[in-house]
Amino acid sequence: MGEILRDITLAGDGGTVNTLAYDERGNKLIATGATVPADAGSGYAKGCLFIETDTATANHALHQNTGTSTSCVFTALGDNTKAVQVSPASIATTGNTDCYVIAPTAGLLSEVFFSSIDALAAHDTNYITFTITNLGQAGAGSTVMLAATAANTTKATGGSALVANGKRTLTLAAAANLVVAAGDRLLIRSAASGTLAGAVTGGTFCAKFASNV
Repeated sequence: MGEILRDITLAGDGGTVNTLAYDERGNKLIATGATVPADAGSGYAKGCLFIETDTATANHALHQNTGTSTSCVFTALGDNTKAVQVSPASIATTGNTDCYVIAPTAGLLSEVFFSSIDALAAHDTNYITFTITNLGQAGAGSTVMLAATAANTTKATGGSALVANGKRTLTLAAAANLVVAAGDRLLIRSAASGTLAGAVTGGTFCAKFASNV
């Protein structure tokens, strides 16, 4: 009966992406790093396994290249995210336009996207600010889940315009603010400062949650 192999130690080469193994063509076969490689990168073998080490904020630890060695696409293995979409009334030219999402699972808010039929030009006086507040399950919560920065506005300075039917990725707050319990009620607010150039119709928010159960 053959000897049982109990331990394998692979020495990495360091760097932003730490390569643990290469294939016969010199492409990365097993690698680690804090950030998953961006799509269309080269040098990763088809089927390459990438271990994301930033587990404090990562949705998944293990990813696989489902693209090619010249144009990678890393896909999370064992995807445990759940998405919820909500469409508010048209974002009014003044005041607040609110809608709500119920967290479908215990875990973390991992991504939030927004898209609308209408475009809206960036402006430093007349602009939208996007916020999300976790109201908890008794309505008294006040945890802020989006970064309080201009990136979550349509300001000309630090923000960006809305593109008709384009996807807008909102910037999340610190990881400690993203924790949710199943059933938490999240207030998504689009607050108009000044007077917008026009109402923003057909808006849709998509909130993704990484389950820890």
